[in-house]
Amino acid sequence: MISEDAQYRYITSQIVDRIDKSASALKRFIRLFSAVVGGSICLATNKPLDAVTRSTYVLLSDALAVVTMPVFVVLVVESRRSWYDYRWAQTELGGLDETGGHRIRPPKLFPAAVGELVMLLAMLLASALFCWFTPFLLAPSN
Repeated sequence: MISEDAQYRYITSQIVDRIDKSASALKRFIRLFSAVVGGSICLATNKPLDAVTRSTYVLLSDALAVVTMPVFVVLVVESRRSWYDYRWAQTELGGLDETGGHRIRPPKLFPAAVGELVMLLAMLLASALFCWFTPFLLAPSN
């Protein structure tokens, strides 16, 4: 049988881990997205491209930017969902006080999820701006 203290420590460690996973997902998105943007700028400005190559690069770079964004959105959303579940487990483990209320306050998505919402909006905005201002269309043509 696992003691309540051990259960509480485990649940608390999982809550902290889920918060870290959201931040980690944003960091990975920034690294990958920076590589896409930097690579696109390098390819677009390194030498003149013919129209067919340029349009192919536009399609591929936009697709890469758009496809990667939902992957990281799912990672952030799932981390928050998991955090919420572990917080409920922590609340239930804390039991009720003499008035029938929870000893540990139940989780609330808002304002707790504001950080994740900002992350998601930043990812969406970055992807949209990249597609709008694709380096291959802004660089001088052949």
